[in-house]
Amino acid sequence: MLIASLVLAACGGENSGEAAEDTGSSGDGTAEAAVPGEIDREGTLRLIYTVAPTSYDPHRGSSSTDNTSLNLVFDRLVHTTPDGDPIPGLATEWTLEAEPPSMSLTLREDVTFHDGTPFDAEAAKVNLDRARAEDSNVASDLVTIESVEVVDTHDIKLNLTEPGGALPLILSDRGGMMMSPASFDDPNADRQPVGAGMYRVTDYEVGVQTSFERYEDYWDPEAAAAAKVELTYQADDSTRLNALLGGQADWVNVAAGDISTVEDEGMVVTSEPDLALYHMQLNLARSEFDDPLVREALNFAVDREGLAEAIFDGRATPSVQPFPEGYFANEPDVADTYTYDPERARELLAEAGLEDGFSFELLTAQLDGFVRVSEALQAQLAEVGIDVTLNVVPVNEVVQTAYLDKVGDAVMITFQGRPDPSQTLGRLYSEGGPSNPSGESSPAFMEAYDLILSATDEDARVEAIREASVAVVDDALDVVLLHANANYAMRSEVVGFAPYITAKPEFRGVGVAG
Repeated sequence: MLIASLVLAACGGENSGEAAEDTGSSGDGTAEAAVPGEIDREGTLRLIYTVAPTSYDPHRGSSSTDNTSLNLVFDRLVHTTPDGDPIPGLATEWTLEAEPPSMSLTLREDVTFHDGTPFDAEAAKVNLDRARAEDSNVASDLVTIESVEVVDTHDIKLNLTEPGGALPLILSDRGGMMMSPASFDDPNADRQPVGAGMYRVTDYEVGVQTSFERYEDYWDPEAAAAAKVELTYQADDSTRLNALLGGQADWVNVAAGDISTVEDEGMVVTSEPDLALYHMQLNLARSEFDDPLVREALNFAVDREGLAEAIFDGRATPSVQPFPEGYFANEPDVADTYTYDPERARELLAEAGLEDGFSFELLTAQLDGFVRVSEALQAQLAEVGIDVTLNVVPVNEVVQTAYLDKVGDAVMITFQGRPDPSQTLGRLYSEGGPSNPSGESSPAFMEAYDLILSATDEDARVEAIREASVAVVDDALDVVLLHANANYAMRSEVVGFAPYITAKPEFRGVGVAG
């Protein structure tokens, strides 16, 4: 049975040509391209982003924030529009079959990696096999792929264990990034990447800056609108702001409280909701968090509205569930499950036998906003008798510390949006999920999650996604706080930038005016 709603003809194909006509891009539709003549194609685009990549190897990195750097170097099998819809990337079309479950992809021809290696079906197969391997950090995203079959030079077939409704968007993430097979065994692949994307790396000072130059043989030449890109990594909000105001940067991500300042200086600002999730994630195997009454108490003890106003200047939406309002995976019926109610929190703690409170260690990253949120949580929880010890770790170490080393009882962190909701739910809340500190879950969640993977049509899949979100809330598997806007500031000379709902900015068609 063909899953008609998920065939490329419904989401790409001819539509991508219409996007090219509307935006001036050459066919992928992923960004607002400039009017011809505006961009200086010999110019340099200077970007400053908060976090350096944990690795330039897309299968080995440990954080989805890596994508902002990786997307410049690596093309994916599937690309997305800024709104998150799948469109052609290195695969020009695809179809999904439900019985037996499979996904067939036709690959773009005349594509080469930066080292001259041809991109073809064999290259796609070995990349997907590598991404599915035991030592890959994206293997869990591709768990439904049983085998990859080379059909001919530019066609592959993915044989699946379950219907693949989530796969088009999953393949627009790191699991679908293609790196040169010749670089697989290079011990420097995580610092000297070889992709087939818009730009090639010319220099990488680990944790400090990456220099890129246009890959002149890229299949979509208008996408690489700047001749060079300088991407600097800076965790400090004020330093990024001052670099923009001082003329040392063209584009930065900016703190909500600094938006009025950059607007007064004539800068352009975008402030849009995305899928990034701020949450205090609990290790269910630690402290008292194995008791759902305690987890519920924590949810009643936090003042989400206060956090949104005081720390995010109102540019955030309080939430108790993983997906924001207006997104198809959001379940409106659970929106008011946990209001700010310290008295109810104390009652639940007493019911759990903790009328005198308890203490736990909260990890967070050494970022201004993260520390401020964590300090506010520390104060709010103290009001109900919970003593929180903060452990602030370097930003590039927090994922390793919380999820791999399993240090701390909880972590205050953002989970960057994933292209498909099943990725978010599976990583954060499923048994053994790679971003689940305890690896534990609840029966209700796992039942819904299994339905997501086995659904044979999109309506049933969406219903299961919402049921899983309800289980996260009802079983208090998390302390979701809010969905903050993604705030970017740039000089007026920057042309073509569009924010992405996945919270990972791409720079297709973005350059500087001459």
